Amino acid sequence: MTSSPLFHLVPWPCMPCGKHRFMRRAFSLMELLSVVAVVALLLALIAPAISGWGGVIGRKAAVAQMLTLFEQARAAAIETGQTVHVAIANDSHPDPSMRYAAILVFRSATEEEQAADPGREFFILKNWTRLPRRTAFRSEFSGPGQSLIQAEVSIPGINRELPAPARLTIERLPLVRFNGAGAIEGAIGPLFLFEGYHEGGRDMAAGASVGQETILFSRFTGRAYQDIGGI
Repeated sequence: MTSSPLFHLVPWPCMPCGKHRFMRRAFSLMELLSVVAVVALLLALIAPAISGWGGVIGRKAAVAQMLTLFEQARAAAIETGQTVHVAIANDSHPDPSMRYAAILVFRSATEEEQAADPGREFFILKNWTRLPRRTAFRSEFSGPGQSLIQAEVSIPGINRELPAPARLTIERLPLVRFNGAGAIEGAIGPLFLFEGYHEGGRDMAAGASVGQETILFSRFTGRAYQDIGGI
């Protein structure tokens, strides 16, 4: 069995010789419109799936970014012997798009730094860094009965180290703190990363997505890891 060719050769009279020669027949307008309609229908059917894949990829990228950052902060605490803080932007951040979607890493100033610059309390290790697009931390809870708001700690003096556009309205942020041994200081529940954003004091999901990733901490070693089971 042979397949029909994409183009058909049809005889065309050659004038004035009277002989026949052949020319290719092009697609008609109706045929082209039909193909376009079929492609548009297929794209409409697979668009939700593609969007879902994008959300998962974004969350996974955010988890990888945070696990690396937490490990770097822990290593810096061990190396310097100073407490290193990983802060999450909250509603006090001047940029609404950064709230619960950006991280600040800083450590306590050493005695030498304080002597050289009286009044200095902190040293910035990594300025505000944004999570991947369309991902944020859940602010309304970071564990059963606990919210990131409850994990906020007063940090007077931090604005002194920040550029003017990034200074907080209130020097108080949710913190993960690593001591000089690399262990976690204070109580911190799981951190949840979801596909969405924070607006008007509430967590807002992006579209119909409810997917999220969970980051946990080992209490004594201070190491962060992803909860594969999740919720």
